[in-house]
Amino acid sequence: MKSQNANTCYLCDEPLDGSDEHIINSCIGGRKKSQFLLCHNCNTRKVKPLDDAIENILKNYFVLLKLKRDRRNNKNLSVPLIDKEGLKFKHYPNEEDYIPTFIWVEDKYVQFDSKSQELINRKLLELEKKTGKKYIRTNMPDTITFYSGDRDLAELEKLKFDNPFFYKAICKIAANYFMSIVKEKQKINYIIDFIKNDALDYKDFVTWFYPTNFTINSLQEGEINHLLYLKCDKEYKVIYMYIELFSTFNFVVLLSTNYEGKDFEKMYCYDLLNRSSISKDIIIKLHRDHFMELRHLWSKGMWRSRQNYFNRLRKLTQKEIDKRNLKK
Repeated sequence: MKSQNANTCYLCDEPLDGSDEHIINSCIGGRKKSQFLLCHNCNTRKVKPLDDAIENILKNYFVLLKLKRDRRNNKNLSVPLIDKEGLKFKHYPNEEDYIPTFIWVEDKYVQFDSKSQELINRKLLELEKKTGKKYIRTNMPDTITFYSGDRDLAELEKLKFDNPFFYKAICKIAANYFMSIVKEKQKINYIIDFIKNDALDYKDFVTWFYPTNFTINSLQEGEINHLLYLKCDKEYKVIYMYIELFSTFNFVVLLSTNYEGKDFEKMYCYDLLNRSSISKDIIIKLHRDHFMELRHLWSKGMWRSRQNYFNRLRKLTQKEIDKRNLKK
């Protein structure tokens, strides 16, 4: 049996090879990283479906808020928008001098994604020559809203959140943070087995969490954070983590149900808008019974509370869209 120590990949037990793994995915603004978590193969191949799932679901918030991504350029990142007539199109928040050009073609808009008016004119002439028709150029549509935030939450869940890879990605964030601090894989084999095993049901390992009887993280107006809170509980013999992404997508992850060590807690909070680590006073009240029936922790009251969090983020992202409208 291969040794399970700080010098091996916690997923495959192969020797570490200097591969950088972000604790929270860089595609959604994560900055903290470590070379003592995953080998290059696991980092780039085995967990790619997990990383892709969290990027596909959450990247629009990252892009629209003009957050900076570690190592990669943000210039060509776009978000889907919709106007009052239902027209869907792309918006490039990081291109300050970019205003899209739309052409009305056969009862629909065609969007030209270029800052070069010369190139747009050339494409338009080619289109007219090819079809033998004359096309009309128009301005950006009015009353723009963020498409992902404009849908009913129930429909959003059906389209997006019913993805086991997304929940595995949340659990990987929890495992990354634990291993970056404690570096004892054997303590969290419970969650590592879930990350590696497609047959296990995510509802036994992770759940959305929006308590209605207390506030975990008090937010200032306009504040948007990524937050990780790790708790090793000697009395209840559990290791769990509370995770907030964009101060909106909140989860509890169960890492172990047979913890035998000392009480321990650790918190990391990154202010996304100011790009700095900050201190927070976290209040969380969970005991062993919560984790024995984790799939039943979710309630209708929490569902309503989650809607409030979602609406708050929608308003903050809508401000960025409104700024673009003023530039037209």
